[in-house]
Amino acid sequence: MRIILSFVAALLLPIAALGQNYSATFKGNSLRSTLEVLTKATGYDFVYKTGLVGQIDRTVTGEYTDVPLEQLLDLTLTDQLGLSYKIVDKTISLFEDNSHANTAASTITGTVTDKAGDPLPGVTVLLKGNPRHGTSTDIDGRYTLTLPRGTKNPVLVFSFVGMEPKELSTRGRSSMNVTLDESPETLHDVVVTGIFRRNKELATGNYSANRQ
Repeated sequence: MRIILSFVAALLLPIAALGQNYSATFKGNSLRSTLEVLTKATGYDFVYKTGLVGQIDRTVTGEYTDVPLEQLLDLTLTDQLGLSYKIVDKTISLFEDNSHANTAASTITGTVTDKAGDPLPGVTVLLKGNPRHGTSTDIDGRYTLTLPRGTKNPVLVFSFVGMEPKELSTRGRSSMNVTLDESPETLHDVVVTGIFRRNKELATGNYSANRQ
C-alpha cells in the first residue's frame, strides 16, 4: 500500500505544479536572459543541447501576469523564439521546432488615452478570440503585446472601467495608439440631489439657498 501511495503522489506532483500561475516581464530578452527570468519566476530548470543559445537570435518582449506555466512557456519560448519544450517534474527540456521557422511573431506597441489626451493606466488589452493572451497599459498608458506566431487577422480589444470598449485590427501595423470614449452609462450615473435658487439678498452680499 505504501508503494502505491508513493507512486500516486509522484504522479500528482507535476499536475499540482502545472496548476500554479506565474508572472514575468521581458523587455527584448535574449534566449539566455529569458531562461534566467523564467527559472527565477517558476523555479523550473531548463536543459538544452549545447549551441542552442547561439542559434537563437530572436528576443522576447511582453508582460505576463498570473498565467499558467504552459501558457507562459507558449507565449515566450514557442511563439517568440520558435522553440518546443517538454516538462518532466521540475525540468523543462528545450529543442528547436522547425514548424515555426516560417512564421514570425509580431509585437504591437502603443498608448491608450482618453478624449482629453490623458494617458489611461490599467487598460486591458486582449487578443480577440484568445482572451487569455493579453496585457495592460502601464502608468503612462503604454502597452506592448506580442501576438502568437501564425495569428491571422489579429484584432485587439481595449477595455477600461467607465469607457466604451474598442476593437481594432492590427493587420500590417507594429504601433497603434488608441483613444477611448467615456461610456454613456457613466454620464447617466450623475444624480441631481437638489436645485438651488439664489434670491435678492445676493445683491447685498448675503447668500441663502433654498432647495426645492
